[in-house]
Amino acid sequence: MTGRWVSSLLTVSLLLGMGSLSPWVGAQTVVVQGRLSAREVRELLQQGTQQTQQGQPVQAIETFERVVEAARQLQHRDLEGVALSGIGRNYGRIGQKQKALEFYKQELIIWQETNNRSWEATTLYEIGRVYDALGNRTQALDYYHQALLIRREVGDRPGEASTLYKIGSVYHVLGKWAEALDYFNQALPILRELGNRSGEASTLNNIGAVYNALGNRTEALDYFNQALPIQREVGDRAGEATTLTNIGLVYYALGSYRQALNYFNQALPILRAVADRPEEANTLSNLAAVYRDTNQPEKAITHWEDSLNILLSLRGELQKEFRETFLKTNRGPAVAFVDFLIDQNQPQRAFEWANRFTTYELADYNRLIGVRVANPEAQAALDDWNDQSQQLQALRQQLQDNFSPALADQMRDLEAQVSQQAETLAATYPEVAELFEIQPEDLSQLQASLPPGTVVLQPVLLTNIQNVPSTIALFLLSRDRLSVQKVPIDADEFNNWVTDYRQMLQSRNSGYRRVSASLYDHLIRPVAADIEALNPQQLAIIATGSLRQFPFETLRDSQTDSFLLQQYPIHYLTRLSSRSLLANPSPSRFLTFPLWTIPLLLGLLGIGTTVKHHWKLGGTLLTLALLTATLSPRFSGGYRVLGFANPQPEDPFNLPGTEAEVDAILRLAPESEIYRHQKATLEQFKRQSPRHRYLHLATHGCFQQLGCCLGETCADDEQREIHMNPNTLLFADGEYPLADAALLGLQDTQLVALTACQTALQTNIDGDAIMGMAYIWERAGARALMATLWNVDDAATEAVTTEFYRLMMEEGLTKVEALRQAKLSQSHRHPFFWSPLVLIGDPR
Repeated sequence: MTGRWVSSLLTVSLLLGMGSLSPWVGAQTVVVQGRLSAREVRELLQQGTQQTQQGQPVQAIETFERVVEAARQLQHRDLEGVALSGIGRNYGRIGQKQKALEFYKQELIIWQETNNRSWEATTLYEIGRVYDALGNRTQALDYYHQALLIRREVGDRPGEASTLYKIGSVYHVLGKWAEALDYFNQALPILRELGNRSGEASTLNNIGAVYNALGNRTEALDYFNQALPIQREVGDRAGEATTLTNIGLVYYALGSYRQALNYFNQALPILRAVADRPEEANTLSNLAAVYRDTNQPEKAITHWEDSLNILLSLRGELQKEFRETFLKTNRGPAVAFVDFLIDQNQPQRAFEWANRFTTYELADYNRLIGVRVANPEAQAALDDWNDQSQQLQALRQQLQDNFSPALADQMRDLEAQVSQQAETLAATYPEVAELFEIQPEDLSQLQASLPPGTVVLQPVLLTNIQNVPSTIALFLLSRDRLSVQKVPIDADEFNNWVTDYRQMLQSRNSGYRRVSASLYDHLIRPVAADIEALNPQQLAIIATGSLRQFPFETLRDSQTDSFLLQQYPIHYLTRLSSRSLLANPSPSRFLTFPLWTIPLLLGLLGIGTTVKHHWKLGGTLLTLALLTATLSPRFSGGYRVLGFANPQPEDPFNLPGTEAEVDAILRLAPESEIYRHQKATLEQFKRQSPRHRYLHLATHGCFQQLGCCLGETCADDEQREIHMNPNTLLFADGEYPLADAALLGLQDTQLVALTACQTALQTNIDGDAIMGMAYIWERAGARALMATLWNVDDAATEAVTTEFYRLMMEEGLTKVEALRQAKLSQSHRHPFFWSPLVLIGDPR
């Protein structure tokens, strides 16, 4: 653990003092008509500084904003820069880190343009601190190192010491012990030279923490015991609490639990008194670990829950873009708690915490409907969004009743506006971003919405946490049951299996069978008997993290020499799939006549005599046979597919096999609308997609961060020619950013089939981590997505997809069973050919 010593840098109050500003202001004190004079601006700066010191950040921000406006009128860059610094500092204090960065970076430009090196270094340092607080260590180090060079250049010894300390602290967090000791030991003599006792104590504490991490307990205690009296002498309460905690950690590592509890319990009230919530959370987690190891489970559970609730509260104050990094940095207590709950036979609580303490994943806009938040500015924006959303729903209903291309275009424009507005809300207001996080009720709803006969397997990696053995938690979920088993693993070996296995499948390596069997033994065999006892009609997988890289259906039971696919139909769910599972299949919009007219219609069709004897008196009841005939897909128009194929039929984009796919669809569902070559335009896709329940996109997709290269020009990676932008699908008239798919109104869509390359891989669009394409299409309203995990073989994909549609349309199989049988028809080949196509969402 590291201390929170803040260097003896020039503070805002000193820098804003009259004397320090006078060399910049000079004789410019004349009041300009309608403007403040430089003297009056300095007085406002002083007022803002006092408000900052008095704990009035909102008022201080308003004051500094007035200074910025006045300074710009005076064209006084230095005054403007100092005011921007004050705004950034106060936004940081109220938890709006992104706002703080925004103003610090404006300030930085001023100091660079005016060649004010001291202020430039200070601002670089402050930007580094913000990134550090957000868990973005790489960015923090970059800014700290820039600041260090300038501070050495200008001879700023206090600033040099503080920056050395901060760099050492970052390396400490990253576990780079040698680098951490190097920078701390550079800072220590400078601090002693300056007589900075608080900084000296914090640095001694951090050196002790590094030695403790290296297992040198004697050295660690020596440094901690040097730091503690200094911190008490100078009244550094926060530093004292940190050192007490670190001494407790040494005794914990030595197995001296009574002494560990003593020091942790000394630290806890101090941390609460100084309102250090992150360190309070860490200390609560440390206490929980001691109670766990001393067989006091109830106390352990209470302290871990208190710790995690603080961390979730801290996450709730962050804007969207910083949530993922924050949770990854603070995952230790959550992993330890989930591991302990499993040992205590509390699978429900373990399942909830394993899923709650995860990254920001899905912006389900339905969560914004009618919601209330405390922030009045955010609430006003939400109210405006709700008004727009209601207009959109009315327009959708109007389009449903009376379709026209012009109305479809109008609806699409409004959808884009509403969706963009929601994205802006989530990015701007932490209160709104918090609405999208996974909650226990989401998981309960997911369980309740599972179709009958569905069993869900969710493996969760519990790895790389000190004092917690690495395991996989295998959660098994049905509508009325939840169980979990832990499987011990070697974390590094298991990660290598996952990486190697994907490469083996993609490269058609015959050695995949050995790794496949090892993965089966760890992910399936421990729960195989439990799965079989539940007699599932289909097995659903919720795969997270690295486990999303390969299709589970390829895992091989070495004892029976069979794939998992041969045992069960397999599909995938997201942790927020309940909306698509709960959606009732919409009746065909083409079947609009009442049931009493069916006998008449059958008679007109010449088939009445064949079913007449199935009717009971009055003709009010239908037999199962008649229902099947009447509501078959062909009769109802339920399989009217919208298809796009081979939009650019010239090399290197030519995909002739995709045309065979859509030809097969046309034979099976003649009323389908198929667009190919130059007719397969993005405009047609946007206009027609909301009208169809089945969408088939047989085209190229690119999901590599640097874009995609197709054809022979890709041979030299250093000089490759980029043919497609990242995270896009190819149409005849351009590329479609997949993030925009969330803007489509697909509320009546049963299936979106993307037989493109790598469509189900994790993508990163505009900095938003989207855990698979399913999230985007679920948000658009689709009930299921069929997508590919790697670059697919054209002919093999045609064979699987054609058989899939035939089995679904002609034989009436469910989506998941049709895909299973289609894959099994090719399973004599290497899994490269048949396994990459996966079904995500509703299996029915």
